[in-house]
Parts: sequence; structure tokens; C-alpha cells
Amino acid sequence: MGGICAVLGPQAEKLARKMCQCLQHRGPDDEGFFIGEDIALGHRALKIGSEPVAHQPLSNEDENMWITFDGEIYNKEQLTEQLEKNHKFRTHSSAEVAVHAYEDDGPNCLDRFNGMFAFCLWDHVRRRLLCARDRVGIKPLYYYKCPNLFLVASEIKALITALPDPRKSNERVIYDYLVYGHNRYPEDTFFLGIKNLLPAHYMFIDSNGITTQKCSYWNPVKPFRTSQLTKKDQDYASEYLQLFRDSVKLMLPRNLPVGTFLSGGLDSTSIVCVVNDILHSSHSAKTASIQRQELFSAIYRESVPEGDERPYIEEVVRDLATKTNYVFPSIAGQWNDIRQFIYSVDEPVSVLNYYVFWCLSREAQGKVRVTFYGMTGGLLTADTVSNYRKYFKELWRSKEFVRLPIELVSALPRMRISSMANIHNMFARSIESKIKALLAPHFVAHFSSNKQIEDVSPGHEYHRFRDSLLDHLRVCDRVSSVFSIEPRYPFLDHRIVEFTFSLPTTQRIRKGWTKYIVRNAMEGLIPEAVRKTRKKFGTPVPLERWMTELRENIRKVFESSNFRERGFFNQRAILDVYDRFCEEKMDRSSREFYARVLWRILNLELWLEIFFDCSNKNL
Repeated sequence: MGGICAVLGPQAEKLARKMCQCLQHRGPDDEGFFIGEDIALGHRALKIGSEPVAHQPLSNEDENMWITFDGEIYNKEQLTEQLEKNHKFRTHSSAEVAVHAYEDDGPNCLDRFNGMFAFCLWDHVRRRLLCARDRVGIKPLYYYKCPNLFLVASEIKALITALPDPRKSNERVIYDYLVYGHNRYPEDTFFLGIKNLLPAHYMFIDSNGITTQKCSYWNPVKPFRTSQLTKKDQDYASEYLQLFRDSVKLMLPRNLPVGTFLSGGLDSTSIVCVVNDILHSSHSAKTASIQRQELFSAIYRESVPEGDERPYIEEVVRDLATKTNYVFPSIAGQWNDIRQFIYSVDEPVSVLNYYVFWCLSREAQGKVRVTFYGMTGGLLTADTVSNYRKYFKELWRSKEFVRLPIELVSALPRMRISSMANIHNMFARSIESKIKALLAPHFVAHFSSNKQIEDVSPGHEYHRFRDSLLDHLRVCDRVSSVFSIEPRYPFLDHRIVEFTFSLPTTQRIRKGWTKYIVRNAMEGLIPEAVRKTRKKFGTPVPLERWMTELRENIRKVFESSNFRERGFFNQRAILDVYDRFCEEKMDRSSREFYARVLWRILNLELWLEIFFDCSNKNL
């Protein structure tokens, strides 16, 4: 974990120092700057282990290239061996690997990196700044461009401290968030003019502006060959397990405890058990007490509609003869905590489930500095309706006419669940009209003419995967940084992503089972009760109960003059719906629906208060 920033333009040093101060929470252990003529780079560092942190920004041997680097290149030792033929290394850092690799290969060096990273590199010879982000987008990077000034930083809150003009909200993004629950323009942020550098992209900035645009250097989607269907299940599973074990090994911190968030699902359990297997087979008695795995699990004292996952968590704990740190997320009396959570993540989030990660990270603070996340594992192998359709089409093309009806029948229970989760697609017009009734008529009229964007490009499967990750990775990154923790994602190793995209859908879904290849790969490594369970719903929260428990606070927000004067909301309609929601004067499905919509409205209003109202003292 670290914080990086760069400025091209007048007062570069002053602005870089201001942004770095705002990024202190990302790197409390060291600070550094490179200052040139109308160029400044800033860096904040988090010390992970006992080894000294390489002071950044750092340069090449000739000091004509400088870099500020956030993240880790996991194959840096292999790259260092190759680069030492032409370069002299002064540190063991990923940052120095990146600057020397750029010297040799220019931006093509990005293809050689296996890791999570975002960096800014000043090429003094060419008088240009290179900004780059890792393939999946684990490490964040945002930028702002106006005449004679370019700003880039790890977090939006750092950028807005240096903006030359008053900050403005992006009303188009706000409209999409309220109506659709997501941002249809992933390069845009909720702040007008502040852009998100997309995953697997880089850009050059010089006196002429952004001259090379943002060029994609990675697309994992390869044409599928029907002949792959003849490959055996065990071959796929063995290859997947080998990749996954290697990914975990590369990401394990050396001789330090590692934390894993254990939810009781297939993905987090796979990480926990593989980490445990690697540690027990590799460390000596001398390092056994140092290099251990610390588990963290969130459950609720009262029931949630999706069910109690504690039995699955305890199954894993028993199997490994260990224990977990239980966290009991609650919203009662936590109003200031919710506001701090909203401030930390920079932009509104469409679901309150992410608050659970805040609670888990807070519990992990002081115990570990690196945590494994498994929540992203299912995005490529999930039981979505589109995956089912693709699966059935593959069987049809392969003339599996006997097998096809069997698979259809097996998949029906899961398809019903998946269809219910996505039922808004079937009644989109009706649902949109219900949401629009809660918004200001002139606001709706201005933006409702924009049609839903359909991605029909050849890589649309990758783009859906990428965009579904953006919010998740943003929230996990910000929440972890608040508590000085570095998150790592074994399932997002680019080799695993590429391999998974190459799979026939029969390896994702089979006989009504989702994540088919993962279940096969983990046989014998994880408890059968987890491997064979079908009931898993991500990270559930008792949203309806929470939104009712906060009634006094929420109603005060919805009644305020600021809320009425935003120009986004129909105050009277929202208060009426919220009162009927709290008093249970609506049916079950309406309560579920309005709980999510009311949270989006509340989150947006609190975000506006925190980042835009003059009375706010946080920024």
C-alpha cells in the first residue's frame, strides 16, 4: 500500500506536497518528493515487513527518469535477474524494476509485470509523464486536466485539495447511480472533470496534452475453440490449482502474519486452505510463529434473510484446527462511523454491504498488514443468466442433444435464483419509473433521454468483468488504506483471469453447480461441506433492519433544507416512502426494493454533505 501523486504545471511542488499530505493514511511510514521544472512527484509509503522501505520517488542510474510507484510486482526477482545485465540496482523494490524495465522497453515493459500497481514515471529526456495501471485495476489512479495543469493521484480526495476551481458534482453519473445503481461511464467519476484511468491502460502526458490517449495493453478474451470441450475435467482442475497455488505463494508476505477474510464461501475458504497448506509445508520451526495466518469473519447477532453462514466458517476452523476473529457488524449507534466510511471511499456506493469490509479491516488493524480477499473469485465463474445462456449455446453447437436437456433441468433451481436477483431487467421500465418518482422532475427530464449503453464489442465479456470489479476494488482499497492494510487478491492474478476466460462454459457451470472448475480443483483441500454447498449470497447485510434502526438520523437528513434544495430529489415522495418502509406498510418485495433505493439516496446525500457543503471541515 502506498500513495502516489504527480503534478505537471505551475506551483508543482506546492500542489504535490498538499496532495501527499492528504495521502498520509495510505503510507504513514515514509514520504518523498522529486521536484523539477514544472514537474513534481510525491510518494507516501507503508512499511509491510522488517526490511527497509525503498525511499521514493527513485531514479535510474542517470537520474533522468524518476518514478513514484504504488503496489508490488510479484515477479520482480525474475525481472531483476534479466535487467541486471544492463542496469545496476540500488534497492530490491518493484519501483526500481519498473523504471529500469521502462528504460529498456518503454511502455511495452507493462506486459512483463505480474502484479498490482499504479505508477507515474517522469521521462526527463522526452519531457513526458507516463501514468500506468495494472491489468485488473487493483491499484487506483485518478487524474484531472485543465489548461496548463495536470494532476494525478491515488485517491480523489487528494486531487480535490489541489483543484484550481471549485469542485463540481457530475450530475450525469449521479443520475445513473440513482436510477440504475451503477455508473455507465467507468472513466468518469462523481466529480466533474476528475477521470479514472481504466485498468490495463496507460497514458503519456507532455506539453501537448494527453498525446497517446489511453491505450489498452491487455485483453484476456481469446476466441473459444469447440475442440477444447474434449479436454478432461481433471486436466482443467489441475492446471487451475497449480496457477492458484502459485498466485497465493507470490502474494504471501515473507516471514510475516497474513490475514484472510473468511466468509464461509468457496472462494475465501479456498484461499484460507491453500495458504494453510503452503505455510505448513514450507516454514521452519523458527518462522512458524512469525509466518502464520490470521482469520477474520463477519456474522450477525440477529438473523439475516440469506441465512447464517457461521456453520460453514466453523467447519473450516475445525478442519484447520485454528480459530477466527469474529466481527459483528451493526449500524445501531454508528452514524458517525457510516459518515467516516462514506468519506473514506471517495464516491457513493450502491450497496451498504461494503460496510462489512470496513468492520473487518478495523478488526485486522494492528494484527496484520497484508490481507487476502476472496470476494472477487466468483466474478468469472458466477451463475449469471448470461453464463447459463452461453453454456447452453455451447452444448447446442457441440450437438450434445442428450446432455442439453439434463443440464437445463439441473440448472433450473440456480437459474431461478439468478433470475430473481436480476429480475429488474425484466421489469426495468416499471422499476425505473418507481425510482424516478423519488427524483426531482426537472432532473429526470434532463437525463432520462440517455439510453442504457449496450456494449457489443468483441471483448464485452471482459468489459463486464472489469466494470463489475471497479466499485469492489475501489472500496476495498480505500477501506484497507484507512487502517494501513494492503489487500491482495489471489483470484485476480492475470494468469488466472486469462485462463478462466479461455475455459469452455462447461467448466464454469455443470449439473447445476456453479464455479465447477474451482470445486474440482479444491477437492481434498477444503471441507466438503463448503465445497458442496450451493447456498452462498456474497456478503449479505440486514439492510432493511439497519435502514429502520437509523430512522431518526435518516429522517433528519431527508427533512433538511439542503436535501430539498439539491435539485436531485422529490423530498415529499421520499419521506412518504421512507415512513411506509419503516412502518412496514408495504409488501415484502417492495421493502427489499426500497431498502436498496433509499440507501443509494442516503449515501448520495451524505456524500454531498461531506464533500461539497461549506460547513464540512473534513477537506
